[in-house]
Amino acid sequence: MKKEIQKFIMLAAVLVLSSTAFKATAQIGNTGELLRAGLDDADILVTEYIRPYAEGFGAVNNTGWISSAGTHGVLGFDISLRVGAAVVPDSRNSYDMSEFEFNNLRLVNPDDSITPTISGENRSGPRVEVFQRVEQLDTDFPIYEFDMPTGLGFGYALAPMAQLSVGLPFDTDVLLRFVPETTFGDYGGISMFGLSIKHEINQWIPVYLPVDISFLGGFSQIGLTGNYTVAPRSNDYDQDPDNLDRPETWSGQRAVLGSSSWHINGIVGRTVGPLSVYTGIGMQGSTMKIDFEGTYPTVNLELDSQGQPVRILSSATDPLEVNVDPGSTFRTMVGASARFAFLRFSAEITYADYAVLNLGVGVGF
Repeated sequence: MKKEIQKFIMLAAVLVLSSTAFKATAQIGNTGELLRAGLDDADILVTEYIRPYAEGFGAVNNTGWISSAGTHGVLGFDISLRVGAAVVPDSRNSYDMSEFEFNNLRLVNPDDSITPTISGENRSGPRVEVFQRVEQLDTDFPIYEFDMPTGLGFGYALAPMAQLSVGLPFDTDVLLRFVPETTFGDYGGISMFGLSIKHEINQWIPVYLPVDISFLGGFSQIGLTGNYTVAPRSNDYDQDPDNLDRPETWSGQRAVLGSSSWHINGIVGRTVGPLSVYTGIGMQGSTMKIDFEGTYPTVNLELDSQGQPVRILSSATDPLEVNVDPGSTFRTMVGASARFAFLRFSAEITYADYAVLNLGVGVGF
């Protein structure tokens, strides 16, 4: 029976990872194209493009930790597979580029300024032009153009998670969340780790209460990598004096995304037979960092012997780190679970800036 349960958990984890995280890792690769805008402008573009995931993954990571307000008995445990889905608000599925000030980037058509974020429509954004100021000629010289990246066409931030809960003395549970690094061919991969503590306080109250009251707090981290190749196009530059434009120069490019989140909560609930219901309030917060690794093409302007601008191909290694901090926010949640023999089923809805649905299935004793 133990081996069958392990096989069930692993099979379900593989199916969920393959159907959700694959899309996310493939889409993270779109951020590489934004480096064509230059480092200062790319920082703005990447931040706004990735913001729904920065906020959504943080919200998802903070949900689904419990299935009741009460705790296990000593050494009681359950193992579950959970999937959280944060609903991205419509306001986060696109943004208006005209609201930002860029250094070396401008819209080709100023009337076409709305571009998808990573969760937005599966269509190309507006076309933009990268330029450099040539002081000697007192003019802005265009270097090249590109289209802003498409969205996923899927307004949810999804994350699977395998979780272990173990009962300790003094009505305390330790909850461990873990997804080993799982890769998806050449697209990238996903990993997750989290730890929470739940402590029931009924034991410290000298009168009988018809409900269970607990405190819950913890943190979690999720990592995504997206692999891609951003290579110069033949019309992006005029000269390549260092012979950079070879496939091996641009190999190894990837975006490494890390999302960290924390939560504290007060929980009240009741268990009657196989059914448990609970509700709670608390605070949560999250941050996200994206490191761009590898060597990327850049273009510098120089004046030739006739005083005319010439585009020279150059390169930058590990050029950019982007940090997104959505901050902390108040949260409310409500959940329920049911036991059938050794099987456990649970559902939880959490609302803060993002509404999150978390569903779980597992085994426990």
